[in-house]
Amino acid sequence: MTRSHTERTLTIVPSTTAWNFSVYLEYGQVYLMPAWGDSDSPGEEMDDMVDLLGHAFDPGIASGKDSTVFVLPHRDAFGVPLQAQLWDSEPPKDLGGWDEAFEASLIAGERGVTWVSPTVEGVDIPVPAGRYRARISGRGLLRPPWDEELDEKAFSDQYRIQLWPTTDMAPPERLLRWPHPETCSCI
Repeated sequence: MTRSHTERTLTIVPSTTAWNFSVYLEYGQVYLMPAWGDSDSPGEEMDDMVDLLGHAFDPGIASGKDSTVFVLPHRDAFGVPLQAQLWDSEPPKDLGGWDEAFEASLIAGERGVTWVSPTVEGVDIPVPAGRYRARISGRGLLRPPWDEELDEKAFSDQYRIQLWPTTDMAPPERLLRWPHPETCSCI
């Protein structure tokens, strides 16, 4: 009896942890900053973020000492889904089906990373403290015509942030740029 051996290839896939949030986005801006202890207020970090905003308009993203700001292709969106993923190494660059994408380096505080937009409460993404590279993706960016009665069902936006540990605080880069249609109410 002859036995043959079959060669098998083992593919190691980085593991992930994911959290799903509903977020509010205002003024076409999102800030990503360290989430420190319970008593912190984003005062000083927000001042830094406002300074960064002027640098973000053309490329769509800017990073400072430990925070990042990126500019959205439209002004407001309410109750849109955000999936945050923590990977143990860089995830595959699966950008098919996404309209906008950026990468940036971040520092996570004691409570992780805060995703916040002006005048609305942010969400803390509970990753361990440390340095991360982040890939931020958005899709479904068409904005409905403004109406004071708009509710969360009117928006089709979806966002994803993939975080993985890094030692290199590389500069931010834009990976995809959505061609802002005029119906979008861009800033």
